[in-house]
Amino acid sequence: MVAVSVYFVHIVLLDDSTNNPSPLMLTFGNDLIKGEPQKHPFWSLMNAHLSKFLSYYGGFCSLAILRSTFDYFQGCWVEQHNFHGYPGSEYFPGFLRRLNGLGGICGGSLFPRDDFDEDALFPQIATAIAEPEIPVAFINDLMSFYKEYGNPRDEVNLVSNWCTTEGLSISESFERLTNETCRGSKRVMDVLNGLNGKDPKISKTIHAFILGYVTWHFCDERFRFKEAYERCGDSPEELKFRKYYEKAMAIGTIGFKEWAVWPPVNGAEKMAGMNGIPNEVTNGIHDGEAEGLKNGISHGLGNGELLNLYATPMVAK
Repeated sequence: MVAVSVYFVHIVLLDDSTNNPSPLMLTFGNDLIKGEPQKHPFWSLMNAHLSKFLSYYGGFCSLAILRSTFDYFQGCWVEQHNFHGYPGSEYFPGFLRRLNGLGGICGGSLFPRDDFDEDALFPQIATAIAEPEIPVAFINDLMSFYKEYGNPRDEVNLVSNWCTTEGLSISESFERLTNETCRGSKRVMDVLNGLNGKDPKISKTIHAFILGYVTWHFCDERFRFKEAYERCGDSPEELKFRKYYEKAMAIGTIGFKEWAVWPPVNGAEKMAGMNGIPNEVTNGIHDGEAEGLKNGISHGLGNGELLNLYATPMVAK
């Protein structure tokens, strides 16, 4: 678990990067083949970690993790160009989402070789890596939309890409995402339930991951669900949303002081001084997101309209 956590620290650092990687990637392929040091700092750090991290897994899961890492870097590279795809390019949004969805790492990292015999369970593990790949990405898109809306670094997302390539409105695109997420998540559970007769541990592992993955999104302050929760009214959908939020927080909340250096080293004063935004709101969010909270308006939608767009279709499913 420590190795997985360190891996995702590297991933978050790349996700927040705004530097053009092109100059440092000119010799990436040759350096990789020849075993030469990489020039891009992400790969220098990640390669040093991967040598240890991958040792916990068999060859197939290791390759899935490695492939997913390559794909993620390339997906972030596309996002840094703020390119949503050309109108009519219907395959582009799915192509980009598969690149940066981290499906391979999410699936492959669940089956360390000390706990799972990769050769004996090969068909089941291959299925368990393949099936959650798209639902995992869609769950993240659904749960991230509220906090990403209006943040320039996060504007290249599946919802906005569908709007650009297929001419959908934001509401239509978000409704499509909601439907696809629910359908895909149900299919994953149905398929994996069929594996129970072969090895129940595989199915239980994926079930636990999906439940924990959704709970994490509710509990991580970066996703701003507390803000959405506090703005909810008394409609049936909003009350259902509040119920889900309260359940997730009761199960998955772990105070920062229990696992991190507190107060944060550097940056705490900067975040606390965001023009009147309380500390409890700014903790855990990026500068751009805090600016969005301060401004209150994002691309023509007020916070109330954005909340209605977000909460209603999600909980109605």
